[in-house]
Amino acid sequence: MLAPEIELKLFNLFGYLSDSFLYWSNDYWCTTWAALFFTGNLFGMSPLLKNHQQSFNQIVFVYIRQLVLYTSMLMLFIPLLVLYVYDIAMDKSLIASHPEIFAYFLNLLKKDGYLIPLGALLGFTIRLFIRRYLLPLCSAILRKIRHVQTSDEITDIRSESERYKVRDYSPHKFYKEGKLFIGLDDDQHAIYVPDSTWYETNMQLVGPTRYGKGVILGVLMDQIIKKGDALFYVDPKKDKFAPHVMKQACDDVGREFHYICLHDESIGKWAPFVGGKERDSLARIESAFNLGFTGNPGSDYYKTLEKKALKTVFSSNKNIIPLRNAMANLEANQINAELEQWSSINSLCPNDGEGFSIESAIKNNAVVYVQGSLDDPVIKTATKTFIIELIQESRRLANERKNHLTAIIDEVSFLTSTSLSQALATAVGFRVNFVLAYQSQNDLMNIDDKTVNAGYVYQSINVNTQIKAVYGGADYETAKWLANLSGTITKEVTKLERANISSVGGETWEDNRMIGKESENYINTNTILTLPPRVCIFIQPRNLAKICYPSFVKVRDMNMLETHICEHSEEINNKEIEQEPVEDFLDAQESNYSDFNIHTLLDETQDKPK
Repeated sequence: MLAPEIELKLFNLFGYLSDSFLYWSNDYWCTTWAALFFTGNLFGMSPLLKNHQQSFNQIVFVYIRQLVLYTSMLMLFIPLLVLYVYDIAMDKSLIASHPEIFAYFLNLLKKDGYLIPLGALLGFTIRLFIRRYLLPLCSAILRKIRHVQTSDEITDIRSESERYKVRDYSPHKFYKEGKLFIGLDDDQHAIYVPDSTWYETNMQLVGPTRYGKGVILGVLMDQIIKKGDALFYVDPKKDKFAPHVMKQACDDVGREFHYICLHDESIGKWAPFVGGKERDSLARIESAFNLGFTGNPGSDYYKTLEKKALKTVFSSNKNIIPLRNAMANLEANQINAELEQWSSINSLCPNDGEGFSIESAIKNNAVVYVQGSLDDPVIKTATKTFIIELIQESRRLANERKNHLTAIIDEVSFLTSTSLSQALATAVGFRVNFVLAYQSQNDLMNIDDKTVNAGYVYQSINVNTQIKAVYGGADYETAKWLANLSGTITKEVTKLERANISSVGGETWEDNRMIGKESENYINTNTILTLPPRVCIFIQPRNLAKICYPSFVKVRDMNMLETHICEHSEEINNKEIEQEPVEDFLDAQESNYSDFNIHTLLDETQDKPK
């Protein structure tokens, strides 16, 4: 037996402990359970053991889970502990005390028990949000800002489409002696072609309508004229700005500007078969009237007869109307039919000694704008004939010319010929280079002149034009061709990168990736296809391809050209045009050609068609 004083102190102690447990349980028992369920659902309850492969965070979580587990086990014993202390403090038996204690804890559950499922739900919700949304977001941010060994990527057309914007500036600020300015690159640096390269190389300009081919042409023509070089621009569709730029540049440096229209809607006349050597003139008329041999014995036989008839009268009758009159008595149906059509176009039928002379223009280092038409087949053929004569005369007068000559031909796919294709390979030898503009690579394979080998034209233009400016658009074949021309580069790109998927559907990037080498075009098809108008890819020999931003040459006065045309129209109208009467001409020629007909040629020809 203990002393009464000690027993009293023990009763007081157990009474104090009983009150303390009851007060604590009243305030915190359900709250603590809620906190434990919250923590357990927030961090999860597995794994409960640590190992050497776990990260620091994972080890901390293991300790938290163990703390939750051990605390939960302790919380289960608290009612029993309170029961035992309460029994001693109240001097009752356990059987008598436990209904009161358990009723007490049951009342606590009824009063604050809702906190437990609420804590569990809150912990689970936060865990779900963190694992499904927050951790993937943090993983993506860390992946984006991490310091990487290589940042190379394969291009994506979605990211390329907004990269390139048109730039406006004054090209004149970048002109330099001994160089031709083209445009600015991505870094705002000027792109130049050295004169040494320009004079030895042809250029092709490819792009859809309204994409900006005329912008580069304007910059080139402005500089060519101011350098003092001869310039011919053959335009089959009447460019709105090119002749204005040419006229303005000529006025700036005091050079004469020639405006020639091959149809009857504006000024200028030109005799297609008068200029140059007689053999060259005959070659032009044979090309224009489709008298070239095709390999078909039947048709070639009759073409031989017509060419022979033509040769007998051509030396003294090169203008269209006199030639038509001279051929009228001859049975050369194809030539006569062509001459009849050509003679109806006044601009192609000047009087003898009149009209524009390509020979004089070349000798005088002229600047010439030639307007044709794609709608009228005769004018289109005349435009091709003009180009052929320009090539012939440039070659013939090479030793007499003082300056280089640049010939710009727009919509060349409609105007190409065998002569032009051949000239591309040899023109630089007689100080001529060509700038050929067209819409797409497929145009070169679908030329409308079926007597010309499209494959040969395609090969000749692409091989012999080493300076290239190509615009984007929706033509994949052209984009692929240009991408291959730009060459290839090797990139170190991510070959494999794994992501972990949590049980709640959130993805997080793993801490490793596999890097490998990948070859890609230096400028790829995605970039080319997404280029906006007035932004192009520029290629020149011995240089990497570049994104190029050309800008307009501003025209100060759009009425200058109209004034020039009006002045020359008045000059032409004021001239007294004297023309020999057709009747007199026929009388003079009748004695020479009355007995010459197709039957005479048939009798003279030894090889008759089978």
